[in-house]
Amino acid sequence: DTLILFMGMTLLATAVEKLLQYGRDGNTPIALITQGTLPEQREVVATLETILARCDLKDLPGPGLIVVGKVIQAKSQMDWFKHQHSLGNCNASNELNGVRNL
Repeated sequence: DTLILFMGMTLLATAVEKLLQYGRDGNTPIALITQGTLPEQREVVATLETILARCDLKDLPGPGLIVVGKVIQAKSQMDWFKHQHSLGNCNASNELNGVRNL
């Protein structure tokens, strides 16, 4: 099952605690994504058991999104935005701007 939580910076510790408490496997993949789809996007990918030790929330800019589940394994297939930005291709940004202007 995939779980998406908004307000990830605020909820991370509590979400991890509750997911483990109510039976999620500690090896379940989890990602904290900040500033999603922006050139400054940052991701911390770990497991429920290791995520809190792997990320220092004071060093990560908000807002944040938490993604929990095996979907994290498809991350490399979903890095289209970062890849296009690193190549200097603005098509993705232009397309997003067009959506914002609707």
